[in-house]
Amino acid sequence: MLCTGRENMRLLAQWNMAGVAVSEKTNDLYDLYRNLTGTDVPVIPTCEERPSTEPVSLDAIDCTDHVNYVCETTDTPWVYCIDAICQEPINAYSTCRCWSQAPGKSIAQGSAQSGATCVANNQFGKNEPYGEDLCLAMKSGTLVSTFGGKYGNTSFVPEFANAECDGGFAYCWGAICKQDPTNPDIAICECPFVSSEAGAAIGIIKSQCAQQSGNECSYIHNGGPRSRELYDVVNAAGKAMGKPLETCTGEGFDYGVVSAPGPESASASVHAFASMISVALAALCWNQLVPAKS
Repeated sequence: MLCTGRENMRLLAQWNMAGVAVSEKTNDLYDLYRNLTGTDVPVIPTCEERPSTEPVSLDAIDCTDHVNYVCETTDTPWVYCIDAICQEPINAYSTCRCWSQAPGKSIAQGSAQSGATCVANNQFGKNEPYGEDLCLAMKSGTLVSTFGGKYGNTSFVPEFANAECDGGFAYCWGAICKQDPTNPDIAICECPFVSSEAGAAIGIIKSQCAQQSGNECSYIHNGGPRSRELYDVVNAAGKAMGKPLETCTGEGFDYGVVSAPGPESASASVHAFASMISVALAALCWNQLVPAKS
């Protein structure tokens, strides 16, 4: 169902309050969104699907564990999201472009309180598997974001950097994915947008470091609740891939040593402003004031 004219007017008024004229060309709004987020504008939402920037608290829904379960079979394809390219979240999920991996061992979440599965089940009432059941589902054809850890990668993964952030992040470990029909190297994963009282360790594709360096936490990245367990498995992944952990500026990365600025970083305001752009674009398209960009 599309928004009513009254609802559109309210959304447009919100945009005007942000100090940006609604009469600006749609292409300029798209460019502004890309500059803020580093990604393309997500699918234009309906009224029921307006962007939500509030992350789900992992602590509130008892999803803070990091228990590993190794999928031992070497004939199972999997997905690596260590430095996924993620979009702004809509309805508490961020769409992330991850790296399709050839069959091989990988690390799945091993408890009901671990990973994206926990969020899907505890917050959204789903019944997604973990541990051995998840490995069996993968063997039967379900494409899932797991982790290489000490087993490394089995297909292409671009170079990555690391950072520690406070605020929301995409939690792709255990997320359900689908193969990108246009690119065999890419899988599209729906990752819950979450936060943790412990903060997050995130992965950044090195090619985006020039744009994001010093401001990484203002963008959406895949990550996990900051913990020694997470650091150990990410450190093992770096060693297995021959890529020592480092920040965008080339400093060595060690859990508890390198930290991005404060609990109230620019992230929240950037996410909110980017979402307002998306809402404004939706309102413009719904009112047919300008054509939607193809």
